[in-house]
Amino acid sequence: MSFPDFFPALLAALLGIAVFLLPGYAIGSFADALMFRSRVLTTRIVLAVLLSISVLPIIAFLAARLGGPWVMWILIGALSLSGLFFCIRDIAKLPTRARTFPNSLLIFVAVWVILSSIALADIQSGDRLFQSVATHDFVKHTAVTNAITRTGVPPINPSFYPQHPFRLVYYYFWFLLASLVEQLGGSLVTARAAVLGSIWWTGFGVACLVFLYLRLRRSRLNFGVLLAFGFALLFANGLDILPVGPSVLGNFLHHQAPKYPTVEWWNEQVTGWFASMIWVPHHIAGFLASFTALGLIHFGKTANDTKRRWWAIVLAGFGFASTVGLSIWLALTTAVVGAAWFLVLAYRRSYRELPNLAIAGVLSAVLSLPFLHDISSANQLHKSPVRVSVRMFYPAMDYMTGHGLDSRLERAVVMAAALPLNYALELGFYALAGIAYLFWRRKQRNGWNTSEWFEITILAASMFVATFLRSAVRNNDLGWRAFLPAQFILLLWAARYLTANPGWWRRRWLGGLLALTLALGFATTALDVVLARVSLAEAEASNSAYYWLGRYVPSARQAFYTKEAYLALKKILPPNAIVQHNPVVGIDFFEGTYGDRQVVAADDMYSTLYGTTPEMYQPYRAALEKIFVTDPGADPATVNAICEQDYISALLVKSTDEAWKQPKGWVAKLPVLYQNPLVKVVACGHPSASAP
Repeated sequence: MSFPDFFPALLAALLGIAVFLLPGYAIGSFADALMFRSRVLTTRIVLAVLLSISVLPIIAFLAARLGGPWVMWILIGALSLSGLFFCIRDIAKLPTRARTFPNSLLIFVAVWVILSSIALADIQSGDRLFQSVATHDFVKHTAVTNAITRTGVPPINPSFYPQHPFRLVYYYFWFLLASLVEQLGGSLVTARAAVLGSIWWTGFGVACLVFLYLRLRRSRLNFGVLLAFGFALLFANGLDILPVGPSVLGNFLHHQAPKYPTVEWWNEQVTGWFASMIWVPHHIAGFLASFTALGLIHFGKTANDTKRRWWAIVLAGFGFASTVGLSIWLALTTAVVGAAWFLVLAYRRSYRELPNLAIAGVLSAVLSLPFLHDISSANQLHKSPVRVSVRMFYPAMDYMTGHGLDSRLERAVVMAAALPLNYALELGFYALAGIAYLFWRRKQRNGWNTSEWFEITILAASMFVATFLRSAVRNNDLGWRAFLPAQFILLLWAARYLTANPGWWRRRWLGGLLALTLALGFATTALDVVLARVSLAEAEASNSAYYWLGRYVPSARQAFYTKEAYLALKKILPPNAIVQHNPVVGIDFFEGTYGDRQVVAADDMYSTLYGTTPEMYQPYRAALEKIFVTDPGADPATVNAICEQDYISALLVKSTDEAWKQPKGWVAKLPVLYQNPLVKVVACGHPSASAP
């Protein structure tokens, strides 16, 4: 048994130092953001990672978009080399005590890397390759990352090619960072390895944000204990194990594929920290960028140095602009949070911070214009991406459907009534600890300070967006991701409450409930890791490997040999040659993950995700469906005509395709480029040609 992803991902993570650390170190040293130069090494590293994630994306995008790739690389190279110089200088100058790292941070990094590797990495045993269920989303992460590497900025849609390049309509700034890592690694780092390494850095960034907000909020609490609680709580989830656990246990006992491949899918999710970090790192990066920017404004307002204050405003503007390209849903949520905080500041007559927030907001709008113009001009979907709707509670929805209650008014009333139970199950310990914190603070009778009003405003605005707005483009990513700011505030409050109340678990009923819900929260995350690892294997073992939850799920042998085929094709065909597989599946688990090249049609999920319409996609799908499924015995002339028309250089056929099962069909007659026991790649059209 081996882990083929681990060492390439480790190399990618090391190369990520030049992307996720050193640029931010240079920016922090130069701008002295949040008194960077006066901090100990740990705080400087924390700030450097957050500044890299929040500022570098918009810098890299604008440099590449307006000046070209060489301008981008010169700028990033200058920042990285400057950061390396400042970092080495600081390490040499700082006293030994100022160079040490908290043990809790080191423990978090170790646990995070181990658990995320278990949950995400491919596991190979002989000629069987066991994929993680998170491949569901990795297909997109890897394909978009490699598209940027191959086609530049703005990238070309990797999953749909209507006989000409079609611009990607998506928030791709995190994938741009991962692409930088892939390009630095050359042939040693694939797009998949770059994504894995970048996920490690993004998860570390969440710990950095916890460190920063706990450090900058002046407190008499023991900072070491506070940090330990803050980092540990990143591995706690809600009470999802209560509805999901019995179902999963029953599935395993009866040797069935689990009904829920992740604990988050049973309801309109409030995604736990660990699940968010491994499934949607781009949204996590958007959250980090927005909160770094908010922190620069809020905590930087006390800077006596005018130059430092203006640098904080400028960097915040860059951070807000990066958020737009990292996660449009977090950008919308941040806009609501910022507007709410602006009104609170005006009401409280806190005029020192108010203009800083306004200036940063205007700057971010200006910086975001080129990106917004790119995606709006290419977008073929002409409908509002957001609509008003009360947050759904799936069990109540099932009940209403079964009893014929389907009017919008009835649904809104029932969903509103279900909100307390909905959030109690989704938040669990965090909801209880947040309430306990508020009562504890009220008993202190010293009033709420500005920072606490800041946190309360974030919590309220975030919950408002997540509760009453939803995205109208496929999934409710707005409702799922808008809760991240509220979750972060609840985590900070929980860490402070637990630190301020030693022996909290012995406090009558409250201590017992806190301990129980916290234990269930950790158990929920543990179950999620197990599901990520074993769901696909259990699906194969239970003979449901080919159609599970409406998605095509390959066998472990098919996965191994398909990956081998794609790796071999990298040495046979040029990078921009189109290799087309059978797209008539829910999600193809291979091409986007291992192919690293353009396709005409990826699958029913991702070919219509990036600003394309089903009407645009359908003709190309139908033509390919004909030769792969409905008429697999078509003559080579028909197949070649399709390939020439769509600039396809090769067709990849798997043993599960109908075309594979036709011994006298086109698969047997076209020239073979590569073959193994379960995959055959044949040349068609103009094999040496590349897509225009």
